[in-house]
Amino acid sequence: MATPPVFYPPGAIIMSSRRTSERRAFLKPTNDVIQAYSYCLGYLVEKHGLLLHGANLVMTHDHKLVTDPHGDRLPHFNRDFNSLVARCLNCHYGRWEHFWAPGGPGDLEVAPFPEDVIDKLAYVLTNPVKDGLIERTTKWPALIGHPAFLGRQEIRVRRPDWFFSPDGEMPDWVTLRPVLPRVRGLNEEEVRRLLLERCGQVESDAARRREVAGRPVLGVKRAKRRSHLAIPSTKATRRNLKPTVACKNGRLRALYLEYRKARDARHREALAEFRAGRRDVQFPVGIWLLPVLNGCERAPWGAPVWDMDPVAPP
Repeated sequence: MATPPVFYPPGAIIMSSRRTSERRAFLKPTNDVIQAYSYCLGYLVEKHGLLLHGANLVMTHDHKLVTDPHGDRLPHFNRDFNSLVARCLNCHYGRWEHFWAPGGPGDLEVAPFPEDVIDKLAYVLTNPVKDGLIERTTKWPALIGHPAFLGRQEIRVRRPDWFFSPDGEMPDWVTLRPVLPRVRGLNEEEVRRLLLERCGQVESDAARRREVAGRPVLGVKRAKRRSHLAIPSTKATRRNLKPTVACKNGRLRALYLEYRKARDARHREALAEFRAGRRDVQFPVGIWLLPVLNGCERAPWGAPVWDMDPVAPP
């Protein structure tokens, strides 16, 4: 089956995740790993004009929540970020093979409503708690974006000179500025309050599960001491559905998927015309690759997709 076209509407909130090769602990929370990851993240978020809301390194995978204000920068960011982190940390570990698992990052568009954005941002920030690594979100040293201080903190990271040349073009320092995402119907303080409540709920639920199972957390010290070649004892899930959108409103989600299906059909028609030699073909709104690489036109944006009426029939 052909890979579906990439669709990034301007202002989209996207959760991006990627797993390390063979689920190795390449992203364990040591100082060098955190420095390299944070430096690459800060440099490329600024270069590509994204807004960072939070990120986390969780031993075998990472999570990021970002907003792409322009709608066509995230693919460039993913390409550069995954490449730079892989080269930097392969150098750190003395490796030459694949750093990331094949298949590319898993990007999930998040509907801009409170129940969706709060849930996914809390998932990014509390993932080490859910995975049994620590008891409290803020105790994890690889957390980028303290839930209580989003929009109020700056994280300065020095260039890892064990990889980057001191005479090169990379800056000596980069600054990470995690901000709260824009959520429909809520101001910043309301978003912050709901986020803190959700993080606290995740921590409480995880504590109850550990108590029932009689299982302690791994802890930061043991996580750091673990070999970077270690593989989790749990079995990886395979061949599951890979959703492309997170929206708890079932009616809106169905309308949105129908909209994307119609847009993909129009993309196939435009692509056939382009291959037949027509260079003035207009691709549907949101299509990224051919318009960016070949200068083809894209249809103008109409009403935001998430403004569709969730009650009226499609």
